Amino acid sequence: MIIDLCALVFADSRLPYIEGFLSEIPIDNCCVVFDYYNDTPETISYKVSKLNVDRRIIRHTDIVDESGNGFEGESFNFNSITILHDNSTSLCFTNPSYTFLHGMSACTVMNAENDDPAISSWEQFIQMFSSLITTYGVKSIDMRAPELNSDPNWKFIIQNLMNRLGVYVRAIEILEFMPHYSFLE
Repeated sequence: MIIDLCALVFADSRLPYIEGFLSEIPIDNCCVVFDYYNDTPETISYKVSKLNVDRRIIRHTDIVDESGNGFEGESFNFNSITILHDNSTSLCFTNPSYTFLHGMSACTVMNAENDDPAISSWEQFIQMFSSLITTYGVKSIDMRAPELNSDPNWKFIIQNLMNRLGVYVRAIEILEFMPHYSFLE
């Protein structure tokens, strides 16, 4: 049986007050808290595969190993994927590049339209999310960070990500997602 849920949230473990945020995750969402420095696209995908109705949140400190020990996953479909990053290093419109995980290639942001018009520097990000989109029936990706919509570089990237991924990609102010969590701003 496949269970339809609203969102799969990827939350950066470096977010301040992450535990308070996790306690507010709605029942129809799942969350994988990732370790920016140690997780890989493979470990993230594996953790998502181990989510279940009793285990809707997997923290970066949870032990989920590939030997079969740990959690048994269930089949989910997610309407969307939400990305919450620590703003000091990642999803920020003033940064010249974006890196979802430390071990992934830097994705060009600054002057992307001229320097990376095919957004080829985003290939690892696109491959990772394409796999998740296909596996879990995702219809949109929400990049939650302040002021991305006001930046022409991010507007260009978001439009190209939509074209490459075949889903709607949105840049949404963090406070629109969780208004009472101003620490995410």
